[in-house]
Amino acid sequence: MVTVALAGATSGFGKTVLDHFISSKTSHHVVLLSRSAQPGYAARGVDVRPVSYTDHAALVRALSGVHTLLSLIGGSPDALLHSQLALIEAAKEAGVQRFAPSEYAGSGYDGIDLYSGKAQVWAATKASGLDHTRFACGLFTNIL
Repeated sequence: MVTVALAGATSGFGKTVLDHFISSKTSHHVVLLSRSAQPGYAARGVDVRPVSYTDHAALVRALSGVHTLLSLIGGSPDALLHSQLALIEAAKEAGVQRFAPSEYAGSGYDGIDLYSGKAQVWAATKASGLDHTRFACGLFTNIL
């Protein structure tokens, strides 16, 4: 059984991914990194670990025992950049083996202000030493 942590999975596309993990009855142990307690998900058997992306030591503890980390963080360019850079650093220290940053859109970044930090996150991901991948599903995946 692999322990998979999801960051940014309480709304939007991330919630869809989390709900799929729960409903698929996967043998993976699912960890939800959340800025709040999420008692509804805890009641459904999800290992909820409240985190602050600005508290490095607590983030490392929350990632303890995690094999694969999927970032589904959305929102502002600042959140996309700083939260994911914090995840990468904490993941390395916690011994996480695999990481996928929050891409889930187009494969290019030019001309889209919301994606201004994605290139920096991808560069940090490649330099991290973690096994990594990115999912470039296209901009309109959530509409289809």
